[in-house]
Amino acid sequence: MINTIKAEWLKERHSSNRSLFWIIPLVFTIFCFLVSMLMGKAESGSISFFIAAAYNWYPSMISPIVLSLITSHAIKREDDQRKIDFQLSMNADAKSIWIAKIFITLLDYSIVTLFNLILAVIIEVTVFQETTSIGAIIFASIILIISNSWLIPFSLLIAYKLNRLMCFAINVPMTIVGVAFFAAAPAWIYFPWSYSTRMMAPVLGIHPNGTFLAVDSSLMDLSVVVLGIITSFALFILLSVTTTSLFVRSVKI
Repeated sequence: MINTIKAEWLKERHSSNRSLFWIIPLVFTIFCFLVSMLMGKAESGSISFFIAAAYNWYPSMISPIVLSLITSHAIKREDDQRKIDFQLSMNADAKSIWIAKIFITLLDYSIVTLFNLILAVIIEVTVFQETTSIGAIIFASIILIISNSWLIPFSLLIAYKLNRLMCFAINVPMTIVGVAFFAAAPAWIYFPWSYSTRMMAPVLGIHPNGTFLAVDSSLMDLSVVVLGIITSFALFILLSVTTTSLFVRSVKI
C-alpha cells in the first residue's frame, strides 16, 4: 500500500495538478481582497469582509471546481486501460491503486485549501490587522476539508465510469443548488453538497448567501458542525469502500 501511494504521488508530481496548488488560491485570494476593499470595513468585533467573501465563495464556487479538476486529472493519468493493466502485472493490488488515488487526491485538496488559509491569514493580519478571528479561520479550513472529503471517492468514480467533464457537470450545479435551497434550511443534512456553506454559518457567522449573521440567528447553532463532521466522515468511509469495490470489479485482471 505504501509503495502504491508513493507511486501515485510520483505520478502526481509530473501532472498539471501541481500548478493548482498555487494558481487557484492566489488568484482567488487576490480577487476576494479587491472586492473586500470596495466594501469597506466590517463592524467592530466581526470578521472582515475579506474573510466573509473568501469563506463564502470558496465552498460555494471554488471548491467544487478545484475538486473536479483534481479528481478528473487523477483519472486522466489512467485513461489508457493498459496503464492499469501494467500496474496489476507488476503485482500492484487493484484495491491499493484506488485507495492510493483517494488518499493522494485528498492530500492535493488539503494542500490547496491550506494554502488558501495561509494567504487569508496573512492578509487578515497584515492588511485588516485582525487577529481575534484567526482560530475560527483555521477551524473553518479544517471543516472545509472534512465536509468535502466524501466528494473525492464520488468524483473519482464519476470520472472513471462516465466522463471527466461529468465531475464538473454534477458537482458545480449541485453545489449551487445546495447553497441556494438547502444550506439555510432544516433539510441541509440530506443534501451533502450544502454541508460546507452550512457549517461556515456558526463557525464564522456567515449566512450561506454571504451576509453576516446576527448573534441570535438560528443558523449560529454549533451543533450542526458536529453533525456535519460526523456525517461527512461517514459518507467518506462509505463511498471509499463502495467505489473501491466497484473499481476492483471493473479492472481487467
